[in-house]
Amino acid sequence: MREHRVDALIINFPNHEQGIITERDIIKAIAADDDNPQVIQYATKGLITINEHQSLYKAKQLMLERKIRHLGVVDNNQQLISIINLDRILEGMLNSYLEELRHVVVEQKTALQQSSAHLHLAHKVITSTLEGITITDANGLIQSCNPAFTRITGYTELEVLGKNPSILKSGRHEQNFYAAMWQVIKEQGNWQGEVWNRKKNGDIYPQFLSISAIRDENSNEITHYSGIFNDISQAKSNQEKIHQLAYYDPLTGLANRRLFFDRLEQQIATSIRHKNLFALIYLDLDKFKPINDTYGHAAGDFLLVQTAKRLHSVLREADTIARIGGDEFVVILTDLDSETEQSKQQISQVKEKIETLLSLPCSFEMHELAVSVSIGIALFNGSNGNAEDLLKQTDNAMYRVKAMRLQTN
Repeated sequence: MREHRVDALIINFPNHEQGIITERDIIKAIAADDDNPQVIQYATKGLITINEHQSLYKAKQLMLERKIRHLGVVDNNQQLISIINLDRILEGMLNSYLEELRHVVVEQKTALQQSSAHLHLAHKVITSTLEGITITDANGLIQSCNPAFTRITGYTELEVLGKNPSILKSGRHEQNFYAAMWQVIKEQGNWQGEVWNRKKNGDIYPQFLSISAIRDENSNEITHYSGIFNDISQAKSNQEKIHQLAYYDPLTGLANRRLFFDRLEQQIATSIRHKNLFALIYLDLDKFKPINDTYGHAAGDFLLVQTAKRLHSVLREADTIARIGGDEFVVILTDLDSETEQSKQQISQVKEKIETLLSLPCSFEMHELAVSVSIGIALFNGSNGNAEDLLKQTDNAMYRVKAMRLQTN
């Protein structure tokens, strides 16, 4: 979908039945936390189609009746030739609407009556659509907007007539952003992308906006601009939730195993390129299991959260802290001294701070929870192997420390 810039794909099922899968279906699959999602599980069977010669209004009504957002278009031989969605219908109806306006004063009476009927039909579609629509003159001053514009922005038509759409600016974009946008419109006739705008009540929200320049057929001069947009706040929120689930530990908020390996591989590449040193620190909480068994998982979870907070208080923002197991944490310690001995001293100081802080007891429901920590360290000097090798080195070093403690005790 990203390669072809589409929001839906046709699916051919084994029984020759056609169906469709959309971006929403893929988001549902990701949110379902399915280990191996298959297209056939989330695709909708039975593609609903309409003949290519049917009106856009008919297509709109069919989509509303069936409560769908995508519709297949077939030729007279029932061969699928395209897929249309709500945005494309609106764009087509809007262009039809403006085209008819240009011919109202010159067409004969019969043509005028026919155009009026089409305009009335287009107006109904525009006023009933969920997307906000604005029409400006060639100078960018708003001439009309639809009810969805008012619902999304909070501004009534009377409040925005004759004003520039810049009244909706959020302040999040630099002036060069708008300059580049209008340069594209000037060269290509249209632009689309994500924009942060401000509602009447002051709320800032993301929208997907399409702007098109409308030209006179005879002079080719720009007479109007049309803008079609929708509020994508919910979609953005869903994306953030999916990203959080994919890359962060839900209990502590630390990076999870996947994000840890991504950053470790990046750090290895950076270290090799710039000949920098960095360290990988592997931490395992001693006596964590007895606390879990004695006081319950709530106590164990509380201790893990406190551990994450304490690690954040010791380390810098540039360092990566991750939880990769039950009571196992790893730290990527960056920006070390270029001299090996100096960097070892830095690592030793950080190690002592971690041991001291994590050994302090913390209170949970009238109980004092206390653990110690076993630490394994590997200093990357460009020849320690890949990310898996480096993690294994620190893991082995940590278990040697833990084994020595058990023998001592």
